[in-house]
Amino acid sequence: HSVSLRSGTGETSNTVTFTVTPRLTGGSPTSGPGGTSFSSGGDGFTSGSSVSFSLDGSLIPGARATAGADGTLAATLTLPAAAWGAHRITAGDGSRQSNALTFTVTPEVTMSQNRGSTGDGVSLSGSGFAPGAVRVLFDGSDVAGTTATADGSFTETSFSVPSAARGEHTVSVRDAAGHTVETAFEVSYQASINPASGTVGTSVTFNGTGFSAALPLRVSFGGADINSSASTTDADGAFSGTFTVPGVPAGSHLVAISDGIDTATADFRVVAKLTASAGSGSVGDNITLRGAGFTAGSPVRVSYDGREQAAGTIAADGSFNLDFTVPPSPGGDHTLAASDGVNNLSSVFTMETVAPPVPEPLSPPDAEKGEPRQSFTWLGVADASGVSYTLEISADDNFRDVVLTKTGLPGPNFSISEAEALEKTDRDAAYYWRVRAVDGAENVGQWSDAWSFRVVRGLRAPTPGNWVITGLTAALALVIGFFVGRRTAYY
Repeated sequence: HSVSLRSGTGETSNTVTFTVTPRLTGGSPTSGPGGTSFSSGGDGFTSGSSVSFSLDGSLIPGARATAGADGTLAATLTLPAAAWGAHRITAGDGSRQSNALTFTVTPEVTMSQNRGSTGDGVSLSGSGFAPGAVRVLFDGSDVAGTTATADGSFTETSFSVPSAARGEHTVSVRDAAGHTVETAFEVSYQASINPASGTVGTSVTFNGTGFSAALPLRVSFGGADINSSASTTDADGAFSGTFTVPGVPAGSHLVAISDGIDTATADFRVVAKLTASAGSGSVGDNITLRGAGFTAGSPVRVSYDGREQAAGTIAADGSFNLDFTVPPSPGGDHTLAASDGVNNLSSVFTMETVAPPVPEPLSPPDAEKGEPRQSFTWLGVADASGVSYTLEISADDNFRDVVLTKTGLPGPNFSISEAEALEKTDRDAAYYWRVRAVDGAENVGQWSDAWSFRVVRGLRAPTPGNWVITGLTAALALVIGFFVGRRTAYY
């Protein structure tokens, strides 16, 4: 620019040249992390020129302003990430550079959350640190590590919230130069149970963190206090333990765990349960069916293979005990069932499959003479399911010509009735008999040895008609004998 003096009389002095240089003025704020919005004024720029800004000599992307007709400007720009310390901000209009303003970069940390529970994952990013190693600490203890790049930044570093009592805790991020940023993190309480459903008597594990430290612990189920293996919270406000599901009806019940200040709750669903005093046995055994978690006050029926055996009413705590005697049924698996109209449960009862011993024949003795209405005896056998006997009589020793079969005989003996009387046979023809045991579970034993006996033909006892014929025959024989005798004597 030309500068000259002009007197009051209109005289003009010589002209001198004055050069105006670009200048940045103001500058606010003077410190902050990368990403800070920075404002400044300026003058001395080329009229109407496009002005760009630089940080430490490197152009700041997108940071531009237009100078006014008088070379002045006002600009607001976003500072890029940069390492910790003082940095120079300059502006240029394409031909000349301005003076420099100083901006001090300070560290900054951003966390994905500032509140959570033990075990929660927390992500961090940071800027303004010294390049190199960076440590993450929770209440002074290392929980993660990362590396700051040349511009002092790092991204997506994460850590899991360690066990800590409820309340405010400090997360610190520290670089190798000792620059530290501290952020408050509030730990909240939480608790869980496993499993969340089961039968009465189920062992449930519970865990909690973030409660107050070293306080008595109370566990309740459905509003009633129950015993557990955990009595207090530890120094970090954590606890773990077990409890047994008490006798209650089926349905959802509230589990509450409290340290007197905070209370965590969870739902536990009780399902019905059916148990039998024995899973296997014999006919006639006494079985007790026990139910838990059924509908309180409802009628309940117990069945064996679908046939009702007992009935009762479910108690207020959802339980019942019903006894019944195992009925005769085949060996193998059978179904025990209980129903209250809502809950229908079953279990398996296995009937024994062992056949009873072999009976031993006693009478009639082998190969002896018998009677048409013969009586038979044998040595009885025992079986847990009780026994009955089957007797067979055959006209041959292979029992292909069976003449009489008797089943379900209750004891070790049998007598042939008049209607069943055996036919008499020739002297050399015999009958054969054998016996076997069958138990109440329909297990069939082996046949005994086959013994023989004979029912032979003999002289028949005379009837009244036979007496007349016999008498006449005898008289005739005497007369004939008399005359034959006389004739013999005469000659």
